[in-house]
Amino acid sequence: MIALALSVAVGAFAQAADPEATAPGVEEPAAAPAPIRKRGYAGLALRQNPEGVVVIAVQPGPFGGDSFKSPSIWRGDLIVSMNGQSLDAVGYYQLLRSMAAGDTVRLVYRRAPNADPYSGVPHGDPAGEERSVEIVLDDVARWTGDLGQGLAPGRAVPATQPGEFEGLILDKAAQLGLRTAPGGVDPLLANLAEFQQKILAPHTLLAVIQALERPLSLDRIEADIASRVRLLAEPQTVQETILAVQRLLLSTLDLPDLQSEPDVAGKLTAARREYERRAANLASGMRDESAPVGPDLPDYLDLMRAGPQIAALSIAMLPKVARYAAELEQFAREVSASPQPIPPELVERVRAAVEGPVLGARLVDDELWVVGGEEANRYNMDLIAAVFDVGGSDVYTFSAPARGAYQIIIDQSGDDTYESRADLAGPAAGFFSVSLLWDRGGNDRYVSHAVGSIGAGVFGVGVLIDDSGNDQYINDTPGAGWSQGAGLYGGGVLIDRGGDDVYQAQILSQGVGGPVGFGLIVDASGNDTYIANGPHFASAYQTPGVFLGMSQGFGFGIRGYAAGGIGAIYDLAGNDRYSVGEFGQGVGYFQGLGILHDAAGDDRYVGSRYAQGSAAHQAAGILVDESGDDSYVCAGAAAQGVAWDQSIAMLIDRAGNDSYSGYVLAQGSGAEQAIGILIDLDGQDTYQCLMPCLGQSGENTYHYDEDKVYSFSVLIHLGGKSDTYPAWRSNGELRRTGTLRFEEPASSDGYGMFLDE
Repeated sequence: MIALALSVAVGAFAQAADPEATAPGVEEPAAAPAPIRKRGYAGLALRQNPEGVVVIAVQPGPFGGDSFKSPSIWRGDLIVSMNGQSLDAVGYYQLLRSMAAGDTVRLVYRRAPNADPYSGVPHGDPAGEERSVEIVLDDVARWTGDLGQGLAPGRAVPATQPGEFEGLILDKAAQLGLRTAPGGVDPLLANLAEFQQKILAPHTLLAVIQALERPLSLDRIEADIASRVRLLAEPQTVQETILAVQRLLLSTLDLPDLQSEPDVAGKLTAARREYERRAANLASGMRDESAPVGPDLPDYLDLMRAGPQIAALSIAMLPKVARYAAELEQFAREVSASPQPIPPELVERVRAAVEGPVLGARLVDDELWVVGGEEANRYNMDLIAAVFDVGGSDVYTFSAPARGAYQIIIDQSGDDTYESRADLAGPAAGFFSVSLLWDRGGNDRYVSHAVGSIGAGVFGVGVLIDDSGNDQYINDTPGAGWSQGAGLYGGGVLIDRGGDDVYQAQILSQGVGGPVGFGLIVDASGNDTYIANGPHFASAYQTPGVFLGMSQGFGFGIRGYAAGGIGAIYDLAGNDRYSVGEFGQGVGYFQGLGILHDAAGDDRYVGSRYAQGSAAHQAAGILVDESGDDSYVCAGAAAQGVAWDQSIAMLIDRAGNDSYSGYVLAQGSGAEQAIGILIDLDGQDTYQCLMPCLGQSGENTYHYDEDKVYSFSVLIHLGGKSDTYPAWRSNGELRRTGTLRFEEPASSDGYGMFLDE
């Protein structure tokens, strides 16, 4: 799946068929016409290059492609003819549109002797070896997602309020003549908003839509999310917290509240029976490229279409779980005051599930609830729906996903260990269910050796709350992923309210949101460490010693098939350390939004390619640091307020003496019709990077021929203090920048500005 979702990550910048459906020459999925004649689908995306019509993607379908290659045609091949006709890209597109499922297509094409389907921008070779292939078109509805279908009925996008810096940026851009210049800022903003409307899917998240429709107000969009998230850090009862999570998920994912529907749990169980295997394969496949790029894609698309309803059903279970948690607490108070003998019919069942003293046990809807004593207990959570432990250093084990529609753990105190060795099996893993884990005291360890754990909602909701202690959250094996605040067609929320904590992971962890998903970490205090930086998942760019992270505030979609979700970290205090591989620390990818917001402390951010407030492919990413002397380090390209391909990215540092160390395309830089912004509001700061950076744009070849707009790059440093820049920038200046040049001619293929005052 990563081959589809992260095609940029292997150096291939092809647009999948759906996202470029509105551009000339790209095969465009659409609603099937009359059932008598179903529209045909080939799975090719094409581009008109100077040398002719070039294949830029080969999707699953009749060709059997994986986005880059098929057994016959490859990305980068030059089309000679289709059914005997030699046409331009628009002509081929129109010819395919005129054909129906069951029709035969014969392609003649040329392949270069040194063909590389993974090259950055594909070019055909008119002198290449001539080949041919014949396929039968399939039904377009079987192979395409829901991009371009518009919002679901009843959904509306609220108007985005102005961002804090929007007026300043536009005023300075006007002063430099950038707003109304050919292909300048105003045309670019209009183009991004128009394109976002064209690729809307029924469940594209509102924050993503707003970010692309009003990019210069991304900071306001993030601030609105922050105002709702911060409430979770405050001490509350279990019921108050769970209901606050419900409100947050409903508003962020913009899903209907289904709690009044009859038999929500039964419907969730029925969905599990139908989709469980596919959902598990999708989660692991999005991590390791094993699904769904082959002939099973139609089955996965069916699952994705059902995903929003499953997520809504899971969220609708939260009020019931809140009630059950309150009843569990009341039961614990009763049996703590007066322990009850285990009912004879439950003795065998309890002893199979618990090692250690049990103060009480009961069945609720034939599900086992237990209350453990103050000594060290061991709980087999495969056999328990709800447990309240009154004290002691306990061990909770998970070896299978929770079998019911909910699972609840409340632990009063002790240095506890929660350990899972199976996919989607806890701790706090909601898989077609709701899983709540609340630990109220102690230095605890949360360990998972598999995918989907530690506050993860995969087609479900997982909520993990730890009130105090120096805790460890560990998911660092080759089977890791979707952990530590992760949501995929659901919500994963991890709330830690105190202590110096360590979050250790590999990939798809620490605030990550996939399609119709919200993944969130809220850490209220302490000097915390976040690591998602190898060694088990190698660089997507084959860079030695670098690893793929996709973590620490990462929101992403399945490129060409499903709009992305929101991944966020909110760390509210402490001197924190963040280390991530490629794609992390407030990064968005394909219709996703990534957020990292650190409210206080002297923090250090270390990342690889695409890091620290970055975005790629119609996405948004933002990193906000409110105070402290911070350092930002990235040895790879695209970091520190950088956007690529019709995206928006911001890095905002509000105070402190900060240092920024980057490579190329860094520190307020946009490329391929994107907007990259770095804003530092105070302090004596140091900047190091290589061009293009510091408010200067990168290349602009993707969409210029169709859209005639350029990128926009911004670096703003305010506060009037003396900062250290490379030789081509200086204090106290406002200047217009271009692309990869020290001079800024009117014909520059990008626009940018640098402001220090």
